[in-house]
Amino acid sequence: MNATHYSFVKEECGHEASTSHVRWLVGAALILANWPYTLFCMMPTNNKLKAIAEDDAGTASRSMIVTWGRLHAVRTTLGIVATLAYLWALN
Repeated sequence: MNATHYSFVKEECGHEASTSHVRWLVGAALILANWPYTLFCMMPTNNKLKAIAEDDAGTASRSMIVTWGRLHAVRTTLGIVATLAYLWALN
């Protein structure tokens, strides 16, 4: 890389470029956080719900479905915040 090219890159991409990279990494971390969250937080509830026969459904299963809804809301929030981080990185 010659000196002219280096000064252009430094001038055009200096501090702003490294900040942008961090923003992309924040978005990536948030979207990837869904995987372990699903495996370790949601999967036990999913397995319990799958194990209940339709005839045995009652107040306990209803309570687990409500819990699952709250857990899923966290996943949705992670996706929304990741999307906002990606949009932030574009600026």
